[in-house]
Amino acid sequence: MKPNHKLLNLPKSILAIDTSTHHLSISLFSDDVIYQTCHQVEKHANAIIDSIDHLCRRADIKLHTVDTIVVNHGPGSFTGLRVGLATAQALAHANQQSIVMISNCALHAYQYACTQTDIKIGDQIAIMLDAKLSQVYFAVYELDEHRLPAIIVPETVIHPEAVDILNENKNTFKYGSGWQVYEKKNSKSRDDDQNTPATEAAIIGDKTIEYSKINNHRDKLAMSSILIDYVLTLASKQKLSRKHVSECKPNYLRHHVADTIEERARKKKTDSKG
Repeated sequence: MKPNHKLLNLPKSILAIDTSTHHLSISLFSDDVIYQTCHQVEKHANAIIDSIDHLCRRADIKLHTVDTIVVNHGPGSFTGLRVGLATAQALAHANQQSIVMISNCALHAYQYACTQTDIKIGDQIAIMLDAKLSQVYFAVYELDEHRLPAIIVPETVIHPEAVDILNENKNTFKYGSGWQVYEKKNSKSRDDDQNTPATEAAIIGDKTIEYSKINNHRDKLAMSSILIDYVLTLASKQKLSRKHVSECKPNYLRHHVADTIEERARKKKTDSKG
């Protein structure tokens, strides 16, 4: 059965952008159908607008009529996050659309909770994503009464051997690409660990999925389509937070790199005036 968007105050159309990795993942939700495209790219900036136009043509929708833009704002690839958020801001500013920013770690926790039947309210999900440089992005979530991830250990970037996460009084599940880095760094054998870390795999190519049947196609969802599902679920629980363009910033976590980028921009601007 299709959701009553007017009754539930759900977005009628959504453009979702995920540029947190070397994959460009874009999805468009319209008329209760998700149109998605996901491809590995050398530079997100060279392909993102064409990908969005491609989806609009597939969905037969004008971009300016989309009422909500959602973007994965990190942590993740520095350049990718900047391109994705800058594109979302430019479109939102031009078309007077609202922006929803979703944490990459929270998105992975939501994805995991939706695909696991043995995880219960109150259980914890330890998210660990590969941050390169022998580090990981790390956060821990607990499933609330709506089966939505509630943050209990804030996102951080850390060396995996420094992670101390397991609460003996809680059932903790582990998910994300960073756990492979953790296992390599951890010399202790984990052959007896029943909660074996799971990882996500990129869904490559173009797909069309009826939203009413999304639970039958979770293994075919790109991260941008999971963004759409997450936003619709948050909206249905009255938990959706929209941001003005000026409030939107990437969540780098490695602040010294972000500061360096901003310093270079300021220096370039100063030099051009001189």
